[in-house]
Amino acid sequence: MTIPTPHKALLQAQQTCRYGQFHDFASIHDSKDYARLPLMTYDDVAGVEDYWRDRDNFTTDRIAAYFLTSGSSAAPKKIPVTSTLIRKKARAFAAFWEHVYADHPALKEGKFIANFGDSGHSQRNADNIPELSETTFWNQRMQGFQAKDRWPIPRQLTAISNAEHRYYAAARLALQGPLHCLMSLNPSTLVKFCEVIASHREALAPGLDTGTWGMAALDNEALPEQLTRRLQTNTIAAQRVVAATAIDWQLRDLWSELELIIC
Repeated sequence: MTIPTPHKALLQAQQTCRYGQFHDFASIHDSKDYARLPLMTYDDVAGVEDYWRDRDNFTTDRIAAYFLTSGSSAAPKKIPVTSTLIRKKARAFAAFWEHVYADHPALKEGKFIANFGDSGHSQRNADNIPELSETTFWNQRMQGFQAKDRWPIPRQLTAISNAEHRYYAAARLALQGPLHCLMSLNPSTLVKFCEVIASHREALAPGLDTGTWGMAALDNEALPEQLTRRLQTNTIAAQRVVAATAIDWQLRDLWSELELIIC
């Protein structure tokens, strides 16, 4: 079986990197040739000093960033991200959202909260290449496309360093109005979000009643004005929080308009 053209082009583009040379990418013409390549894992080169930092080891493309994994299931890793991957993933996102809006037309004008669990931390290595989480990477690129009237949580949420307080602030801002879509890269973020709402309902309700955060740690913290000026009162939402979270509740008990959860 011949290799599909896009895959063949990828192999040809990587012929001159060290991995491509070692495994003779130039000689790969069909699926049988490709099948002889060994499966390579991240751990296989974990002991090779600076393997991922020297791009010539594994790619001829430009390294645009390194994604930092959370380390929730194994030791944290730095994943090299090439310019080509970013372009391809951006096209994939465009196709994905086209189908989402086709299947859920209410979202075209609906309100979203997304990737609110991320700290927004970013650093640059010795080669001046950014190292950050994938969530932070895409959040930075989406900021210009997020209309304020549709995204009730501003990017300044990342100023809250404490993770639980950050989740709480996201819930507090989202609860004061309708919500049509909730997005997160990881299911654990959604679980944590629900846990924070349930455990802090006695603070959320007064906050919604008075137009404050309701949590002393946030009310007393010098937070960015762009964040605090979003606070509004909503007594109906306050009543809903108390009533819903006192029983076996669902997110739609809090946001009846919720159309879709994306993970």
